[in-house]
Order: sequence, then structure tokens, then C-alpha cells
Amino acid sequence: MTRFARDRAISTVVDVALFLLLVSAAVTTLALFLEDGDRAPTHAEADRTAETLASTTTSVEYSLRPVARTDDTGTFDDTDFDDEAYARVAHGPTAALLADAAVTNVRFDDRRLTAAGEEFEDAVDRTAMGVLQGATDDVHVVAVWTPHDGSSIEGRATAGRKPPSDADVSTATMTVASGVPPVDDDRITAAYERGGFEAAARPIATAIVDGYLPPSESRLALERQSVDRALVVYRYQRLADILGVDLDPEDGVVSRPNANVTAANEKLTDELAVLIAADLEAELASDVEDIQRRYPVDEHDGEIGEAIAETVSTGDVTITVRTWGREP
Repeated sequence: MTRFARDRAISTVVDVALFLLLVSAAVTTLALFLEDGDRAPTHAEADRTAETLASTTTSVEYSLRPVARTDDTGTFDDTDFDDEAYARVAHGPTAALLADAAVTNVRFDDRRLTAAGEEFEDAVDRTAMGVLQGATDDVHVVAVWTPHDGSSIEGRATAGRKPPSDADVSTATMTVASGVPPVDDDRITAAYERGGFEAAARPIATAIVDGYLPPSESRLALERQSVDRALVVYRYQRLADILGVDLDPEDGVVSRPNANVTAANEKLTDELAVLIAADLEAELASDVEDIQRRYPVDEHDGEIGEAIAETVSTGDVTITVRTWGREP
């Protein structure tokens, strides 16, 4: 496993930078493989392209101004930060930056968490294509993050152009660390045995909330007067609005005098666990029926818990590279 320094993001605790600090494990063991082992030699191009994205380190410059421009929480109503306050630089392997863009673009049941990824994804797209210039121009890269199979929560980022419908496409896939904490399988199984789907969903929800709103960094940001604080409050408010939670930014747990990150994250986790439990129950309905039919009653909970754990992927972003129309 290759690890990269925590200074991948030049600034700290500022929306996208919250992720970049967390993605200290950037590119994990590359699960590179061609979809069809019997492919012709020309299809090695996708494999080589994926390796280039994983091994080439680069920097991207972007702005978080879209967050303030599209703010619907009122967080930025009385602020007047200049362009420099929103300027950011991210540094790391190109594949890791694509993963960051995917996680930043997360949607909860198709509701976008933050506009932070607007310029960031575009900047990563341009950089990725620059890295590949001369190697292959016919490439399309898709990075996808989802906490578990069948989830209504998903982040996605793309680079390059889609292949023509009649193209002979080569595909390679790699796994990159998401920056959201992974969840231990045994913890999920034990939780299900204690309290069913909602209990099993809670450690997943905790990982997601702590990934997007890391307690230590968020606590420091809430104590400040700068754009850092506004960006973190905005993210809290956006997630709270999506989940139907009242955090009361004036006097509540994200207000300056009464800031309580532990309480804020617990409130969000409670509601997020309900959403995740519903997704898991729907996704695994047929598996549960199969387990109940095949196993003794006293083994049902353990088997279902293990089935849930197998679907969870909070710590990973899957990047799919497609190339076409070029001989090696």
C-alpha cells in the first residue's frame, strides 16, 4: 500500500480540503485487471492508462467560490470573503485526485451535499487529460464512491470523453482510498446481531459523517472567524437539511458559543443510519430470504450480518478506465 503525506491539500479544514487531509492513504493496492482475460493485446492500453493515472503525481488549482455562490443555507449571507480566501491547491496522484472529486460530488438520494466539487472536478479532468496527453487521447475515466451496494448515496467524477457507441473499448479498474473511514466487517455483523438493519447501519453512518465532517478538524474550524468556519457550517447545514435534522446554527451545536461537534455528528448519524438501513434492507431482501431458507434459525443473524458487511465499501473509490481506437 502506498501512502502519501497529509499535506496533499495546501489549506486545511476547508470543504474539499477536509477530504484531502483525510485521504492520507491515497492509492491502495491497485486492483488492476482487464475485464476479459482473453482480450487482444491492443486492450492492454486501458491497463497502462490506469497505471499512469495511479503513478503520476500532480497538482490542481481550483476555487471554492461556487459554495458561497450556490449557498441555500444562509451561511454566507453576511460574509464578504475575497477570491484568495476560496483559492485552493490539491496535490497527489492523479487517480487519488479523481477519487477526491468523486467523494466531494456525493449526492444523498440525488441531493447534492456541496458545490465544492464544481471547479475541482473540472480542474482534475483537465489535469488528468494533460497527464495522458501523447499516451492516449481516446480515454474516459469514471470514479465512483458509494458506501455500500445498492446505496442511494453516491459520488461520481469523470474525466475525458465517452467512447463512441461503435468503439472497440478496453476496460481496466482500480481501487483508490476514499478518505472515508472503512468499517470493520465484524463490527457490522455484531451490530446486526444486536439490533438488526438499523444497528448494522450505524457504524456505516458514523464513518460517513466523520469522513465528511471529521471531529477534530471540524471543531477547530467552528472556533474560527475565517472562511474555514463558514465552509464547515455550510456542510453541516447542507447535510442536516438533507437528513431533516435541526442543528440551529444561531444557538445550537454548530454555533460559535455552543459548538459541540460530538453532538452535531451524533444527530446526523442517527438520521443517516435510518436512510442506510432502508437501503440495505431493500438491497439484501432476496439474500435474507435465501439465508432464512437455507440456514438454521440460530444462524440467521450472523449470516445476514456477514452479507451486509460484504456490501460495504466506505473506504474505497472504484475508478474505471476505458480506452479505444489506438494500437499499442
